[in-house]
Amino acid sequence: MQYATLGTTGARVSRLTMGTMLFGNPFDQAQCDRMVAAAIERGINSFDTADVYEGYSRTWGSHGGVSEQVLGKALGSQRKRVLICTKSGNPAGPGPFDGGLSRRHLEKQLEGSLRRLGTDYIDLFLAHRWDASVAMEEFLETCHGWIRAGKVRYVGASNWPVWRIAQACQMARSSGAPKLQVVSPKYNLLFRGVEMEQSACVAHYSVSIVSYQPLEAGVLTAKYAGEQAPEGSRGSEKPGWIPKKTDDDNERIRALAALAAESGSTAAEYAIAWVLSRPSVASVILGWRNEAQIDAAVRAADLTIPAAHLATLDELFPSQGPFGDERILTWRDGAWVLDARE
Repeated sequence: MQYATLGTTGARVSRLTMGTMLFGNPFDQAQCDRMVAAAIERGINSFDTADVYEGYSRTWGSHGGVSEQVLGKALGSQRKRVLICTKSGNPAGPGPFDGGLSRRHLEKQLEGSLRRLGTDYIDLFLAHRWDASVAMEEFLETCHGWIRAGKVRYVGASNWPVWRIAQACQMARSSGAPKLQVVSPKYNLLFRGVEMEQSACVAHYSVSIVSYQPLEAGVLTAKYAGEQAPEGSRGSEKPGWIPKKTDDDNERIRALAALAAESGSTAAEYAIAWVLSRPSVASVILGWRNEAQIDAAVRAADLTIPAAHLATLDELFPSQGPFGDERILTWRDGAWVLDARE
């Protein structure tokens, strides 16, 4: 397993991060125990979760907490060997105090995360969304208090507008506030909006990218090429979670699979390796159902895509749009909603 440094922390994480969004449903504790152990055996030392994750049971505003609890039990005595990233901000209830980045909400959620994970510190805390009702100074001061208290080691952001990332980093330079060390956007061959502005921003401020959905929820594996999703796949169990494809997408994905085959790889391995080849990407978040999928990801992490193939992929999947999923948390008309702009 190869490792990369997170931002300017000196902390080295595996190029693969185990995602735990489905822990609890459909993956039970026994299955999660096996998969976490298998990941650690292969050198994976980075695990991603969130206060609201509860697998297929998740709805907007449900309380969550299941994934953190299952992950904490699965890690057990291995906790000191790994880096745990958790996130807060998305609504964990229907009320006005149940979401956003207010100090009141974040303090409550952090204590809950520590309890569920069975740990006294979080390695990496990410603000799950930007909340425009909170001053950046207030958010950074909250994080600074956690770091001083030893409850959090590093902080970052998930799905933030680029100018907010730059604002936080610039304030850290001028005020001594904690620096964002990680941003976590969606990034894959079909979703390259990160490259419009965010890649340049994080490179300037020495921030690492730990991206999610390198396979676009399985679409880039080519397993959804037919009319019927394979049995046991996420597409068959939760079809609403699979992005829609166009005929042009299907053609490009078939071309990706053919290109990968020339190197003795699969479309999934090439898609993962491509994201890992991008500037500032330290690690990619992936969820696995079995050890064979972990082994395929490990092969992808060690794969170097030939320059000619990289050029072909740029032609097949041009970098124009769409932008990242940078919607803003807003409390409006008695509910938490996501807006396209502040």
